[in-house]
Amino acid sequence: MLSCRAAACPGSRGVVAKLFSPSGLSSRGVNSSGLGLQRFSRWQRVSDLHERRPLLCSMFWGAAKGVSACVLSQVFLEQSGSINTEKVAAFCLWSTFPAGGGTYIAYGKLFPRFMPVITRAGLPHPQQKANIVKMVCLDNFVLAPAFWLPSLYAIQSAVDGGLEVFSSPGVVIDRAWQRYSGEWFEVCSLTWIMWVPLHTVTFSIIPTHFRVAFTSIMSLFTIMGISWQQSRLGMNQTVS
Repeated sequence: MLSCRAAACPGSRGVVAKLFSPSGLSSRGVNSSGLGLQRFSRWQRVSDLHERRPLLCSMFWGAAKGVSACVLSQVFLEQSGSINTEKVAAFCLWSTFPAGGGTYIAYGKLFPRFMPVITRAGLPHPQQKANIVKMVCLDNFVLAPAFWLPSLYAIQSAVDGGLEVFSSPGVVIDRAWQRYSGEWFEVCSLTWIMWVPLHTVTFSIIPTHFRVAFTSIMSLFTIMGISWQQSRLGMNQTVS
């Protein structure tokens, strides 16, 4: 049909050629589609990196969010007038190793293995909803009070003590425990308020290899709250 019309109208061949030329395709939005493909390709490379190097990415995201959140909290929430570098170092170490590496092990390895939300065929797991509830409860009501938050207090105590961590590690741990045992419920309450709804999203929607990245981005705001709370609790402890 096209060849018949081209024969009947000699000028139509030029129109058809122009229509399917690179410039013609561009005018029809193919270039914009190519731009979209390039963006998708870049996003795919980021996704592939998180799948190939999950632990490294977890620790990177952890360190970045820990430093950023602590500095932002001191500048905008606490308005201390100067940056407490020891506090920044403590949050950086905690966010990199216990919170960064730890969340990779928990969210990327243990949870998907024992509480999967999808099957190997990519279909919803029969126990999907129950497993989401289990992961949210386990992380917030077991791991947070038993590991995530105590490790923060231990690192803060170690940073505050300096070289004491090498000469008297028992003193450092005892100091951290004494403080945490008196503040644990208040600290955990803030954690539960923030992370119970957030982790409902983490474990139900976010792909497994992006869980740590997602929680790190959300932690930029939650750690600001924890940092502010730690400063307030520290001032109360000094006054008392």
